Amino acid sequence: MLGVALIVVGATLVVPSLSQNTTPSSWPHVYPGIPTGDYSPAWQDYFLVKGSLPNVTFDAGRSFAGNIGVNRAGHPNDTLFFWGYEHEEGSLTDDGNNAPWGIWLNGGPGSSSLLGFLFENGFIRINGDYSASPNLFSWNRLADYFWLDQPVGVGYATADADGFGTHAQCPLGRELSHLTSL
Repeated sequence: MLGVALIVVGATLVVPSLSQNTTPSSWPHVYPGIPTGDYSPAWQDYFLVKGSLPNVTFDAGRSFAGNIGVNRAGHPNDTLFFWGYEHEEGSLTDDGNNAPWGIWLNGGPGSSSLLGFLFENGFIRINGDYSASPNLFSWNRLADYFWLDQPVGVGYATADADGFGTHAQCPLGRELSHLTSL
């Protein structure tokens, strides 16, 4: 009987805190080998997609993906998620490459750009039976291309618990400057 009483008391202490409708923090994934310092070409290997992708049975080419911090004061976990595909082997990492590149931002705000990547214009297409196939009309066939989840907290873009809201709509250009540093 004492055990049941403790469970009831414990539940009454936990339930109010769960029902306060607070947004939980979503933390960026930090993997082994993360470089130190500001974004630079030293980060390229860290963001390089290595290994096979689930359900992808074809050569997916060379791509880069990950979370980049947006450096908002008081919000160290606010990030934007990107996935970039090369137009040609090495074109994203070639310092002498002056060719234009593109960026895809799904509408909303609040819709992950991975929807566009996987169902519209990305290199990998998800079919009706949930299998994956190469997209013969992918936009990276024209230029180096990035698909970006934004604002913070959308898709794989992460946010502190109070990182959402009007201050999450800061100028995107400032946040995108990190991509040009890689």
